Amino acid sequence: MQKLLVSEPSLTNFEEFTQLAKEVWESGILTHNGPKVQQLENELKEKWSIPHLSLVTNGTIALEIAIRALNLPKGSRIITTPFTWIATASSIVWQQHTPIFIDIDPNTLNIDPIKVDEFLKNRFTMYPSGYQQYDVSAILAVHVFSNPCDVKALDIIAEKYKLKIIYDGAHAVNVHYEGKDLSQWGHITTHSYHATKLYNSGEGGSIITTDPELAKRIERLRFFGHDENKDIVHEGTNGKMHEISACIGLANLKMMDKSQEHRKDLQTQYKKLLDGLSVRYQRHSEYSYNYSYFPVIFESEEIVLGVMKALEEIDVIARRYFYPSVNEFKIFNPQECPISEDISRRVICLPCHDRVKETDVNRIVWKIRDYLENC
Repeated sequence: MQKLLVSEPSLTNFEEFTQLAKEVWESGILTHNGPKVQQLENELKEKWSIPHLSLVTNGTIALEIAIRALNLPKGSRIITTPFTWIATASSIVWQQHTPIFIDIDPNTLNIDPIKVDEFLKNRFTMYPSGYQQYDVSAILAVHVFSNPCDVKALDIIAEKYKLKIIYDGAHAVNVHYEGKDLSQWGHITTHSYHATKLYNSGEGGSIITTDPELAKRIERLRFFGHDENKDIVHEGTNGKMHEISACIGLANLKMMDKSQEHRKDLQTQYKKLLDGLSVRYQRHSEYSYNYSYFPVIFESEEIVLGVMKALEEIDVIARRYFYPSVNEFKIFNPQECPISEDISRRVICLPCHDRVKETDVNRIVWKIRDYLENC
């Protein structure tokens, strides 16, 4: 039996991709903001009703360019969450800033705005003109598993302390919040179109902003710092998406909504069958979530390890997201985040993608029940 992995790419018919790739081959244009990249940018902007979107090679480059685009003070500190993939924090370090980890809300699994505000009160000084910065320049928050952060609270905090705010929306493609795409909150939002995401271009990502001047700066930074006249005006990088990735993205865009609906149905079935067991889930709105991952929180790390081993017996591969909590990595200065550390030890994601069928959910839950009832 073929192993059922925790995530697999959503892929359209191969012929749809090859037709697009054939057009690229015949054109001889493989990169440098080619027609397929421009087409995909336009289709994504139209689908999500957003003004500015720049495609890049991957979600990590998207974060690095986003940080650089905001022109933050050199060597400043950036507040972020410990419950995320390492790329969130490493992007801060690569741009020569220092990550400050603030603990998460145990229910939403996102960074806790109350804790953010408490931290900033102790580092900022109040003057008649308002709060003056000490050494913190920005907040880099993550919409974990596509669950929107408390964007209103974080935006108020950012305004209060005169901070920039970036949202790492690597998981949060195709999510709406209060009548508009989630990517329109904050100064910049980044997406990842990695193969493990709901929507993918193989490898890829994007940088989104509502600020036209910031959008121009992002465009320049992703192409070596060139402006429209090919003059070098910034210390840029090579972050351009190439035409073949854009072809994958164009082909797969057609099935994104269908894939999202399928994953939602799977999660409804999972929860129905898991009812009565000692598990809990991330708290989220039914209408502001893309169901790309299915995280389940167990009572202990011992149970997590036991469940994963039991599932391997039936060729099902679950995965720990995000373990260990990023603040525990030795490359960072030790910073305690007890809630994130605790959750990271007790959460796994179960398979939830296009190849997962109802029968798969049935056998997965049966195996989990069997283990929990006999452990």
